[in-house]
Amino acid sequence: MVVVVLDNGGSSIKAGVIGTGATRIIPNAIVRSKGDKETYVGHEWAERCTDYSSLAYRLPVEKGYIVDWDAQKAIWDGILSDQVLNVNPTTSTLVITEPYFNLPKIQDTTDEFIFEEYEFKSCLRATPASFMPYGSLFASPLPECMLIVDSGFSFTHVVPVMQGRIVWNAVKRLDVGGKLLTNHLKELVSFRQWNMMDETYIMSHVKETCCFVSADFKADLETCRHGGKNNSIIREYVLPDLTKLKTGRLRAPDDIPLESDQVLTMGNERFAVPEVLFRPDDIGMDQVGLPETIAASIALLPDDLRGLFWANIGLVGGSTKFPGLCERLSRELRSFAPFEAEIAIYQPEDAILEAYTAAVSLASSRAFTTSKMAVTRAEYLESGSSAMRRKMAGLGNDWQAPPAGGDTNTFPQLGGEGHELELVLGSRCPNVLQSFLRKSRSSPFVRHVRMQQDELDASLFNPAGSTEQEMIDNTSTVEDLFATGRSFRFLPTQTGTQPPTKRKATKPASKSKSQNSIISIDDDSESEPLSKKKKTDVVASDDEDVSPPIKISSSAMVEKALAHQKAEQS
Repeated sequence: MVVVVLDNGGSSIKAGVIGTGATRIIPNAIVRSKGDKETYVGHEWAERCTDYSSLAYRLPVEKGYIVDWDAQKAIWDGILSDQVLNVNPTTSTLVITEPYFNLPKIQDTTDEFIFEEYEFKSCLRATPASFMPYGSLFASPLPECMLIVDSGFSFTHVVPVMQGRIVWNAVKRLDVGGKLLTNHLKELVSFRQWNMMDETYIMSHVKETCCFVSADFKADLETCRHGGKNNSIIREYVLPDLTKLKTGRLRAPDDIPLESDQVLTMGNERFAVPEVLFRPDDIGMDQVGLPETIAASIALLPDDLRGLFWANIGLVGGSTKFPGLCERLSRELRSFAPFEAEIAIYQPEDAILEAYTAAVSLASSRAFTTSKMAVTRAEYLESGSSAMRRKMAGLGNDWQAPPAGGDTNTFPQLGGEGHELELVLGSRCPNVLQSFLRKSRSSPFVRHVRMQQDELDASLFNPAGSTEQEMIDNTSTVEDLFATGRSFRFLPTQTGTQPPTKRKATKPASKSKSQNSIISIDDDSESEPLSKKKKTDVVASDDEDVSPPIKISSSAMVEKALAHQKAEQS
């Protein structure tokens, strides 16, 4: 089976065929040269263009989404032709990337081109972050929780991935990408030196060659301001003649300057342009920087899992290749992360090709063929794009509806079949419990909930000691645990009184010689009367010499609770 992989980016398309070993980077644009007055489609530009001055671009992708389908089809035609990949779509499978939060209409049109225009045998369409669990970005073994920072041509996305599925409600977007940074550099250079507003090709190369992320922006700015021989930041970029030389070069300190050289002197522009990633307000954008965006995304994730996301941050996309970006980002994230959290940032060898290589890894795996991830043409002709959406939801790629197995907040199930999880809650207020219940409602593998007494605030249960723990077992779900008839009332403590709540059957804490009492409730049915419920065992800690366990029935618990309530009222 022939498998074609396309990473359809806004600036370039990374294309290849599984098994051939050749990867082509094709400009995703139709270019017209003002010099030779020729028009070049995609791959033709690099092969035939002889004059790179004042190029005019027709981009099929604007702000991350395909808007010009005629141009996009012309570029795809060239890629699939015998001049590039030389494949027959009718006998091939296509693996293609799509932007985050892709519009349904664009998805439908994409499927029409794939199955009706090109007649591919089958197709898998997903976002770049959906392929990352199959790549080599992170260390082995692969973490179950990862945070992908995808900074490309049009914008930057922060995408949490949990157990191979995107947590869509925590995805954040920063409207800064390679295109904006190049345009910003063109404006700075055109205002200060040469008019480079029409030289997008040259200025893009200047950005990639000269720019870096400053470790200390103010100090570097002062260094450039004073100038002099001790200025280690200023560099000279020799402009190309655009006929013999397509790109310019950085002049080495020992190079002998020529009279014919046209030079751009790059000072604070070198670090002022990438600084927009960290301070978008410098150019008037009403958005926070990349560190704040990452922190905001992690803040929307489950509390118990945030540490895993802080420790597994991956950088992909061409705009993450600036020297110094990883170090600066790690330092600034330290002020947002908890003190005990470890921050680890991973960078691939080639951030531009990482999404493509991850997609190749998936398409080359045995699981890709045995699990039938791709949608066949027969399935599409029968159900249309809805067949694609169903398959994509299984890959955690459907942002329009909660993933299968997740709740209304799109949190995937915690745990897996055959094992259980134990979750710890700090009892500061009833809202903590309610929030936890909402997030865990559809997690059938959460069997144990341990509630730790908070010594600094009012407790969830009436405490027998400052370190009392209550273990509640044998509940099929967390929802059953806190269902009607199983709620607990809030009792006054030494630090204050809890707000009044609707009181159901309550369980006062048992008194024993141990300060670390553990109370186990074994309950089979929520609908039975309290008098018919199973008896409850109260077992003291094993490490202390105490009296034998005491059997307490549910009815006795109610009587003691009522007596305790009357004593409070008196």
